[in-house]
Amino acid sequence: EISKCPTLSEYLTLTRAKSSNYLIMVYKIMNLFSTSRHDLNNFVNLFGEFLIKLTSQIYTKKYDFLGIFKQYRADYKDLFMSTDENLNEDFAACLSDGRFTFPLIHAVNSLNNDEVFDIVKIKTNNIETKQQCVKILKAIGTQEHSLNVLKALHQKLRAEAKRIGANP
Repeated sequence: EISKCPTLSEYLTLTRAKSSNYLIMVYKIMNLFSTSRHDLNNFVNLFGEFLIKLTSQIYTKKYDFLGIFKQYRADYKDLFMSTDENLNEDFAACLSDGRFTFPLIHAVNSLNNDEVFDIVKIKTNNIETKQQCVKILKAIGTQEHSLNVLKALHQKLRAEAKRIGANP
């Protein structure tokens, strides 16, 4: 049973374990076949510092930002990018699973929204209840906050990719 919403720090620990190791492996495999040897430490440090500013958390492992960006984007898509045509059991799957995601944690912990917490807690498959939760998230500014974080991360990612340049 769900008794409390995880902190952002707890969520990020799970995200790192889930996503970052995969991305590190992909990077290392790509690096094996690359003739370019850019210093990616600056790239990693830039995003680590940026994430610290955004979330007031400390990230010590390299490449965490890539896994975190990937997970934030998936969380956003799950709740806010569904259309009427694809409203099925996949819509807001985090609510069906009783899983706290970045937007839900923001709503519950930062904005103290008990109604969102209660919906997550019941692990609903009911489309109308899920739609009501999304409506609440939009009304209290969680969608806008989540999108702003994603846009800022994406902008930094693109700028650093441009600085590094193409692989010859």
